[in-house]
Amino acid sequence: MDTLETTRTRLILVAGLVLLFVLNLWLYAPLFDPQQKPYKGSIAAGYAGITRFVSEHPNPWGWNPQQYAGQPTQFTYPPLLPYLASALHWVSGMDSFRSYRMVVALFACLGPVTLAFAFFYFTRSLFWALALGFAYSFASPIYGIFERVDADRGTYYLPWRLLVLLKYGEAPHVAGLTIFPLVLVALRWALSRKDFWSLFILAIGLALAPMTNWLCAFALTMSILWMLATDFAHVPRLIRAGLLGYLLAAFWLTPEYVWTTLFNWPKDSFGYQVEQSHWQLYGGLLLLVLSLSLALRFFRLPWVVSYATVSTVAFLWIVGGFYWLNADTVPESRRYALELELFLMLAIFSWCWFGWQSRERVDRFCVGLALAALLLAGAAQARASFTRTAANWGVEDNEQTLEFRLAKWLSDQHPSGRIFATGALRFRLNAWFPLHQVGGTFESGLRNRIAVDHYYQVRTDEASKPGEAAIDALRELTAIGAEYAVVHDIESEEYYKDIKTPAKFEALGPVVFAPTAHDRIHKLPFRSYAHLISPEELPKDRWKEALPRFYAAMTDPTRPQLSVQELNPSLWQIRGTIPQGREISFSMNWDPGWKATQDAAPIELKRNELGLMQLLPRPAIASVIEVRYEGTTQQKVFGLISLLAWIGSITLCIRSRSWQGSTSMPSS
Repeated sequence: MDTLETTRTRLILVAGLVLLFVLNLWLYAPLFDPQQKPYKGSIAAGYAGITRFVSEHPNPWGWNPQQYAGQPTQFTYPPLLPYLASALHWVSGMDSFRSYRMVVALFACLGPVTLAFAFFYFTRSLFWALALGFAYSFASPIYGIFERVDADRGTYYLPWRLLVLLKYGEAPHVAGLTIFPLVLVALRWALSRKDFWSLFILAIGLALAPMTNWLCAFALTMSILWMLATDFAHVPRLIRAGLLGYLLAAFWLTPEYVWTTLFNWPKDSFGYQVEQSHWQLYGGLLLLVLSLSLALRFFRLPWVVSYATVSTVAFLWIVGGFYWLNADTVPESRRYALELELFLMLAIFSWCWFGWQSRERVDRFCVGLALAALLLAGAAQARASFTRTAANWGVEDNEQTLEFRLAKWLSDQHPSGRIFATGALRFRLNAWFPLHQVGGTFESGLRNRIAVDHYYQVRTDEASKPGEAAIDALRELTAIGAEYAVVHDIESEEYYKDIKTPAKFEALGPVVFAPTAHDRIHKLPFRSYAHLISPEELPKDRWKEALPRFYAAMTDPTRPQLSVQELNPSLWQIRGTIPQGREISFSMNWDPGWKATQDAAPIELKRNELGLMQLLPRPAIASVIEVRYEGTTQQKVFGLISLLAWIGSITLCIRSRSWQGSTSMPSS
């Protein structure tokens, strides 16, 4: 009888995986703590802020006004982690920050479990699968490969996948890495069958990657291409699974969302651009994968050995190119060190399993040497993991941090405008309070980058002429609707300190709060999000040159002032007098899903040259204008397509299983 089918093997496997999971919970329990960790440069709180918004406003086709002058909720971030954490918040009642930490830590602790399960599925070897899981729990061979990675770990000798989670806030990437082995299992399982049920499961697995993290989705795509380099027979079925997976996720992954994210990604990856040298990198990678695949196929090695080896070498080309040659083969090549390490561990244990099976003394001696080298390399990490106490994690109470004190003060003022928050506060502000800010967390989902441009200009003093940095900053902050600016000087304890010349803010507005001598909040001359503007005062093509005229119009004290009220994130109300010949500039990003009415009658709403909303109201002594975000036609169409895909797939699965059951009954 097959080993997989025996009850004893199943019980041992389940017990081993549970023990592996418990070990990770014990070793890394502080990851579940929502309090501040010692690495203050982490952007984890930014994702927690997205979770907090989603938990309060779960409509995926709504509007999120709290970051980057507003963006559709759908474009804020891939949905799996925020909605899982929100579900935990709804069920348990814990705050969204803690629920996010709980979900993230759970994925991190499950990483070795899913990898061990995948290895067992590929090899049917209990011993080597569990050995891989335990090694992956506390050893990171990547520290010995790249000197810059080793230097980056600082004093915390954690596995690299956990260090990037703790230090940089790479939770979505780590979560995707946990799902990765399960998708590989689904691939091998589904491609060896012909029924629709297995195709449906594979489609769900393929859809999970982009719904979790774009880096993992890209890594999975590359990994599948490398898999197909040695086996073209399953290409048609894989294409069908990929198309079905897209249809299942189409309610979120609309063409516009995918297009926006993919074309923003290079801009947000330190200005990645395809140059002549990149074609050499692409060609070298393709040649390496094909030649190595053919060579390994010639020796008729087990699939897992060949696949893990090819994947390891391919990701080594990508990551090593960055760390050794400063060459970015793909955007943000260095971040694929997580995939490199996963496949490296998989390759090491695949070769050990294969070598041990031969029963030749030389082969087993080589396996012993490999294991000894791995144990020696990981001994210090294992010792650090097993001897670390909770006190060694350097946890600090969130409410005692500088960022929380600044955020709390701002929340107590009940601002009507946006906050120009820099540094770590930019990521943590919305995790604690539902305040609007100029910046945010995830820029790749932005169709209008004016808030990002203003944020960069104000932060770096890119003035049109020397000496005009302060007035340029004031104009840009006014145009984007900023009411407060949080400023840190070079001696602040704040981590980033990314304002080039903090002194210029003294000319922008008075200091209204200063918790330390090096940190302060300035009150800007904010009036409203909505301003009465004449058509000729609007920027047309060269908005930078037109900004002085636009600023003068927005701050003209002789014009009637309009009041703005947020009824909910997707519904805004503007009240006031509308003189003849005036239009309304509304400092909120335009989107085709916005509609406007004046006194219950529709009015025209368009996009101005800044990418913000422009309303064309009728003259009125007192008028009420409502601006409502209703989502786009594309969102609704692809939402319906996705719903039909799910209904159709489940129906086909039920009918398929019912048909199989009826045909298996003995005839009378």
